[in-house]
Amino acid sequence: MSISIKILTRAFALFCLLVVFQLIYQRYYFNEDLRKFSPIFSQIENLSSDCKVLYLAESSNVSSPRSDIDKRRISEMANDYFNKLHICAIDHGAFHAGNYRYVLENIPDSLNVETVIVTMNYRAFGYNWIYSSLETPLRKHMIFLHKRPELLNKIVLAFRAYPIRTDEEWEEKMLRKWNNQKLNIPDFKYKTTREWDRKMWSEGIRLADGSKDRPKTDLACHLIKNYGFRINGRKNPRVRDFDYIVKLAEKKNWNLVFNLMADNIMLTNELVGKELCSLMKENRDYLVDRYSQKGVIVVDNFESVHDSLFFERHWPTEHYSENGRKIIAKNLADSLSIIYPENYIKGRF
Repeated sequence: MSISIKILTRAFALFCLLVVFQLIYQRYYFNEDLRKFSPIFSQIENLSSDCKVLYLAESSNVSSPRSDIDKRRISEMANDYFNKLHICAIDHGAFHAGNYRYVLENIPDSLNVETVIVTMNYRAFGYNWIYSSLETPLRKHMIFLHKRPELLNKIVLAFRAYPIRTDEEWEEKMLRKWNNQKLNIPDFKYKTTREWDRKMWSEGIRLADGSKDRPKTDLACHLIKNYGFRINGRKNPRVRDFDYIVKLAEKKNWNLVFNLMADNIMLTNELVGKELCSLMKENRDYLVDRYSQKGVIVVDNFESVHDSLFFERHWPTEHYSENGRKIIAKNLADSLSIIYPENYIKGRF
C-alpha cells in the first residue's frame, strides 16, 4: 500500500510540475515560438474584423506573370462582384487540404466568419504532391497549430516527433505508388503511371525530322506523373482531409465552398492524349459528386481556362495570367451569389 501511495504521490507531483511548466511556457514563450515556427499564424492574426468570407489558397491565388496589368489575387477579383462583402485570404505556397484543416481550426470564433472557400487542386490528390519533398517543412510549419497543450507542441518540435523524411524517402514512397496503383483505364495498354511515364520518355514526342522533342517529351512525362492517378476514395489522404473540413464547417456552422481549380486539359490532350484527359475528368466528376452530395458548393473551374492563359510552360501548375484569374474569380462569384444574393452585382463585367 505504501508503495502505491508513493507512486501516486510522485505521479501527482510530476503532473503538477508539468502544469506549471505549461503555464510558464504558455505565458512567456509560446507566442514567440508560434510566430517563428508557424508564420502562417500571422495571416490569421491579421484577418480584419469584417472578414465574413475567408478564402484559403496556395500559390494559385497570388501568382501572376510580369506581363499582367492587373496582378491582383483571385480572391480580390472575386470581391469586385459584391457590395458590402469582404473576401479575405490566407495563402501559402504548396498548401493543400492537409494544411488548410489546421488553419481553419485556428480561426477565432470572434471573427464571425460565415463562409469558407477552400482551394481544391486536382494535382494535390496525386502522389507527386502527396509525397512531395515539401511535406516535411510543411508538417513542421503546422506543429504549433495542432489543438494540443502548447508545451506538448514544443516537445514535439524539439524532439522532432513528427513525420520527417529525406527527399529520397519521399521519392521512394511516390515511386512505389506509381509502380503499384492500377490506373484501370479500359482498353489501355499501360497499367500504371510508372509504366506510362517510361514509355512516353522512351518513345517521345517527335519533331518533323524524327528526332525527339525533349522539352515537349519532358513536359508530357510531367503531365502523366502529375495527372495520371485514380482517386481511391478515403484511401487517398486528401479525400480524408477534405472530409474533415466538411465536418469542421458543419461544427462551426460555416457555409462551405470548394473552389476546384482549372488544369490544362487542352495541353494534356495535345501532348499525352485522350486517355489521360478522360481519367482526369473521371476524377473531377468523383470530387464534384462526392462533395456536392455532402452539401458543399463546388465551383467546377476544371476546364474553364484556355491553354494560352497558363503562363508557366515547363511544369503543370494552376498559375494563370490575368484573364485566367478573372475567369476563376467570375465563376467563384457566381457561386457565392447563391449565399449572398443581396450583395451580388450581376453582370458587373
